[in-house]
Amino acid sequence: MILVVDDETEIAEELADLLSCHFTDVHFATSASEGLKIALEVEPELVITDMRMPEMDGAELVRRIDTAVDKPTSFIIVSGHLEAEDDLAHLHDIDYKLMSKPIDVDGFIDVVSQYSVAKL
Repeated sequence: MILVVDDETEIAEELADLLSCHFTDVHFATSASEGLKIALEVEPELVITDMRMPEMDGAELVRRIDTAVDKPTSFIIVSGHLEAEDDLAHLHDIDYKLMSKPIDVDGFIDVVSQYSVAKL
């Protein structure tokens, strides 16, 4: 299962729709707290999250999911800010990939395909 988390509803929906064309079982959340709640319920294989969100940033969301979910989870963190990599320094022991916005659709699908998520 793939979980997309972005506080911009349109982006969350568009990424989920895009991924649904290639992969099965894609969910989305429009806030970090909603994403955390869903992740705790369904234990996704892959979480794709925005970095900059108002209540909790993507790095904190990743840390919380990684700590709370028993099943191995991989993460893709998406950011339009160049300094995002500095914000992720404390995630050195977590499997994540940083991708920049705007998202290159073909490259994005290729990266997601590298994770063990169910394909159509």
